[in-house]
Amino acid sequence: MDMPPHIAAHAVVDDMAGIDGDHPLAEAVHQVLLVGHHHHGGAQLVDLHQQAHQLQGPLRVQVSGGLVGDDGVGVVHQGPGNGYPLLLAAGELRGIAVRLFPQAHQLQHIGDALADLLGAGPYRPHDKGQVVIDRLLLDQPEILKMTFDNDMVLSQPEIKYENYKYEIVFYVKPDADLSKLQLTPIIELSKGAIVKPVSGEVVDFSKAIDQGDNTEFVYFNVVSENYQKTRQYRARFKIGQSVPKATFENWVSEGNDFYKPEGQWATSNKGISLIKIFPGLYDGGAIVAPVTEGQSGKAAKISTAYTTGKESILGFPPIPVITSGSLFLGDFEVDTKNTLNSTQFGIPYFQKPIRVKGYYKYKPGEKYYYCKDPKNNSNKAELDPEKTDQGALSAVLYEVDNYTEFLNGETIFNSDKIVAIAQLITGQQDSFKEFDLTLDYKQQYNPAKKYRFAVIFSSSKDGDKFCGAGGSELIVDEVEVVNE
Repeated sequence: MDMPPHIAAHAVVDDMAGIDGDHPLAEAVHQVLLVGHHHHGGAQLVDLHQQAHQLQGPLRVQVSGGLVGDDGVGVVHQGPGNGYPLLLAAGELRGIAVRLFPQAHQLQHIGDALADLLGAGPYRPHDKGQVVIDRLLLDQPEILKMTFDNDMVLSQPEIKYENYKYEIVFYVKPDADLSKLQLTPIIELSKGAIVKPVSGEVVDFSKAIDQGDNTEFVYFNVVSENYQKTRQYRARFKIGQSVPKATFENWVSEGNDFYKPEGQWATSNKGISLIKIFPGLYDGGAIVAPVTEGQSGKAAKISTAYTTGKESILGFPPIPVITSGSLFLGDFEVDTKNTLNSTQFGIPYFQKPIRVKGYYKYKPGEKYYYCKDPKNNSNKAELDPEKTDQGALSAVLYEVDNYTEFLNGETIFNSDKIVAIAQLITGQQDSFKEFDLTLDYKQQYNPAKKYRFAVIFSSSKDGDKFCGAGGSELIVDEVEVVNE
């Protein structure tokens, strides 16, 4: 027996609790016309064959050209002879009637938009094709905004689409009693949508601390105004930490026998590991590694590598002649289209940093190479006997609109988002010397705003321009951030 739509909607929301966001029951309706939207890109249409057995009344449509409509369902053309079999749910999904369009011609004027969408790929979830289709499919089951009124919360939740999931992330204070993290989210939804847990309901977040794949997420399940679409958001929190003093005694694996210091430090080792794929370019080791002869115990050694240079091949960017080592607060995610975008500098920061201090020593490499055109020809550099390499120790505080933003190797020293900066350029320094980077504030610090803070150690100060000397070494130890 069919349930009234509003009761059915609540039933589906309740049923979805704990279901992964890719589960067919949670996504089938959302995906039915947006095949290729955000799971596998345009060319790899979602295979609903297995899911069909879990749905009532599947409708198979073979698209071989033009718009094909049956029972109000239309699919944009793929061109003659290039059709894809789709299974479209035309019946019910756990009591929700799936009636997408009363007339097939309603889709005919958005052929171009659908074509754009089907070619969009997995990283463009809300492009122009999506916008047109969303309007025709009525309101989406979206959480537009979530807020908490709680002293333990450092930053309000940010909602993002990442790794094919809808994510909600927020930060709490380092001294928060996590066992008491019972929060009351105030939730703003798209028009007419329903969410469970409901806005204003107390939710237990005590176990939802970010632990990567082992996170115990809190799930919010949404049904659209027309009761036909569902979406699941998973929420977690992170601890808004200060940077503990870095003694570099403990290191964790990055794979390929490469290591990075524990904590929020990142290295450029992933970049050099890709270069090692190509025989004859570089046969050395990690360009950031621990050494035992520190100022006190172990220290971090950052090195510049001579990587020969090679033109772009197999989709890889050109291999530079010089690859500088970097150790920094932030993340390193390889971007083969723009290698300088791989360095995601800075961590979310909730205090006002004043100084960065520690110890360093530096040895420049013997042969300095100058790259004339780093943007287009990083694989070409000339030996410059007149130049000697220098190392760089830097600290940068910059403002962001949200914590998904970051500055990279192209923008970290020249962005108008920079609030404060300090830098030490060093030549040869044979023994450990104390450094003290005092931040120069270019803009007023406002605790109500969002910031990222980066500490960056580079073995070649012009490494971002692919200039430097192979064999240059910067060693740092006992690094400490002093906050106001």
